[in-house]
Amino acid sequence: MPDSNTAAILTVFTKINEYRAANSLAPVKYHPTVAGMAQEWSDSIASRDVIEHRASFWTDPRALNPNNGAGEVIAIRTDRDAAKLVEWWKGSPGHNAMLLDPRFNVMGAGISYTNNLYTIWGVVNFFGYTTLPAGTVTSPGGTPTGGMRSRPVANRVRSRRQTHAAHPESG
Repeated sequence: MPDSNTAAILTVFTKINEYRAANSLAPVKYHPTVAGMAQEWSDSIASRDVIEHRASFWTDPRALNPNNGAGEVIAIRTDRDAAKLVEWWKGSPGHNAMLLDPRFNVMGAGISYTNNLYTIWGVVNFFGYTTLPAGTVTSPGGTPTGGMRSRPVANRVRSRRQTHAAHPESG
């Protein structure tokens, strides 16, 4: 496909953090290894034209042992507009809960394009870590910040529960 997903991934990352900031939450950082996992899954579901979550994605070694929660959101669109993937997630209660989960401090995003009905496929994996994994960056292509202890969050819930939701665009 002629589309580059670099700009789309940065758009998704930026829009998620703008939304978190508007809701008085700390921004999530980015991890290239987690992003590789999300990209692989986005490519997989797009190539098969099937919307489904990766079973036990949080136990994949590339998830880097999250110890404070994990979540995955998936969306597809017919118009290749990455910003509207985030808008769709915000409008869906299950997805919105993950965008605004204060436990999550690292994300990775995958964006795939097809020439089928749904032309853009977005996958974001969110993870919560008490210590940021080595290699964590401030944004896609950003400065490394890994190995730093995460700031405490009030009412932090420690669990490894899976949280996910996926739905195609509506209307």
